[in-house]
Amino acid sequence: MTNRKILYGYRIRTGILEIVPEEQQTVKRIFTLYNAGTSYQGISDALNQGNIPYSQEVPLWNKYSLLFFTK
Repeated sequence: MTNRKILYGYRIRTGILEIVPEEQQTVKRIFTLYNAGTSYQGISDALNQGNIPYSQEVPLWNKYSLLFFTK
């Protein structure tokens, strides 16, 4: 079985997909910025400026890491 990357804000625990409480506010912020008309690049810039890592492997956000949140 191959490893899959779980979408930011979620994890699998005991076989169940659940919300990561520490990342919940960031997910809400992404949706708030998007609904306000902020571009993907603007959102990723804001998250990077806030020192919010995307993941341990890839700490910086980019506009492509946000596509799954809004589609």
